[in-house]
Amino acid sequence: MGVFPGATWHHRSFTEEIYCRGCAVVLDWAGGFLTGHGKQIIRDAIVMKGLPRIESDFKRMEYIRHMNQGIVFSSGRIFGLLGVLPTHPRYRGLIEEAERDLHEMIGNYVHPDGGTLEGMAYWCYTFGTVMPLVHALARHHGKTLGEYASPDLIRTGDYALAMRSTAGGGVTYLGINDAHNDTPIPAGLAAAYSRLSDRAEWNELYAALRETGELSADIFHLIVAPPVVSTATSIVRPRFDVLPDVGQVSTVRHDERLGHVLFHLCGGPTYGGHFHADKGSFIVEVEGETLACDRGVTNYDHPETRLIGTAARHNLLYPEHPDGFLVHQPGHAAGAVLTSALEKDGVTLLASNNTNAWDKGLFTLNRRRVCSPSADLYLIDDEIEMAHEWAMSFRLNSRFAMRDQDGVVWVEGTKAYLRIVPLNWEPVQTVIAVEGIDDHYRPTNLLRMVAPAATAHRLVTAVEVVPAGDATGTWRFERDERRPTGADFAVTAIRNGLSMRYDIGPDCARAIVPGTLSGLSQDDTWTIEEEPDHDQPR
Repeated sequence: MGVFPGATWHHRSFTEEIYCRGCAVVLDWAGGFLTGHGKQIIRDAIVMKGLPRIESDFKRMEYIRHMNQGIVFSSGRIFGLLGVLPTHPRYRGLIEEAERDLHEMIGNYVHPDGGTLEGMAYWCYTFGTVMPLVHALARHHGKTLGEYASPDLIRTGDYALAMRSTAGGGVTYLGINDAHNDTPIPAGLAAAYSRLSDRAEWNELYAALRETGELSADIFHLIVAPPVVSTATSIVRPRFDVLPDVGQVSTVRHDERLGHVLFHLCGGPTYGGHFHADKGSFIVEVEGETLACDRGVTNYDHPETRLIGTAARHNLLYPEHPDGFLVHQPGHAAGAVLTSALEKDGVTLLASNNTNAWDKGLFTLNRRRVCSPSADLYLIDDEIEMAHEWAMSFRLNSRFAMRDQDGVVWVEGTKAYLRIVPLNWEPVQTVIAVEGIDDHYRPTNLLRMVAPAATAHRLVTAVEVVPAGDATGTWRFERDERRPTGADFAVTAIRNGLSMRYDIGPDCARAIVPGTLSGLSQDDTWTIEEEPDHDQPR
């Protein structure tokens, strides 16, 4: 369409980038097999067919400088220029300009915590394209990869390590935003960051990718492979990763009965490109098996593409429109703020303010707190204020079978179960049904536990992880009528010598793990304090 006479539309420089990069690599790697005329044909293709379109985008399309497109197009732009430079040295000035643009755009794309807003699939695509280019530029300047790489490029590697799944032995990433679950991190990136980063996890990841054979067609790793490869037997281990700017937090803890349990909370700013309406949603994995899932994304030509990323298909407290319309976290909204993320002595305390992630004016307050005394229990504390008297549904997506047993919902995986218990509320309706598919086109169950219509909701829901086959659960929940002054609800969770008291009041919550710590949440922030007496008023 873009080549029709009089057409002003163009799909940007995706095609030109690919061909300029390919032509330059042919000149560099196989130029010795070509005659002078053959090499000139390739140089002419770069200079006359590829670079003009790319340069046009860089000079006229300002938006590409604030997202991944400009970074990716830089690969074809600079590789092409490097390919013609030995014969036409006057292109050197344009290379210098293109380098400045590249580093500026990486700085625009990468947030201070190293994260990006499009999810790991687009991170891998963007920096999988950039890393060979950076290697070529380092060679051009007579430097090593580490000497040439910018601080932004090095720092963003931390984002990938934080967004890892426990599936696939720890070599895959979480299917958040436009990403496919169960996809390995590219070997070329793991090899490059083994040289760039001082974090040993990259070398371990590269070794694990080699061990599993997950090297795909990415031969770049052969060029930058680290001289010494880790011999670690397992790369899945306890960790706590917080990315406050992009609003992502992962905790992996080990349980003697369950193995490694991952809990991930999604939040952060909304992004107008490849984002999903997941602000406040969570993921639960047990030994690499995902019990509460993010569905990821289908191929873009599939009719489910526009549905799979909606708020209705995420693990949220979801507003039920009286007329049945979908309620949105739109792309133009500000998004959520990860307001608190603490972990100490095995206890995890999280909070996300999601008020501004939804349709404008829908909520005056939408806050989700998470309190977890151990790897096998998560109290999800949702606090809602809105102008409309709407029902709210606690939603959870899973590829595994679900069943409702006397008001408690079970999600039955092969390695572990989830036991979902409303603690201070009683659903007026519980619906379990297949609704749509996941990124691998598998039917996916959606749980809707519906709270009655109101303008204000405070719902505390326990999500317990139990070994597969356990029909009763481990934790016992006892409502405490002897509440501290000002508390609206108090519950004590007890199991095998471990207990936690959780009580709530307006805009606040307190978690007490005897002998360990006490956490107090005022508004959006958790603080850890000395353990107070249980009867101490707020």
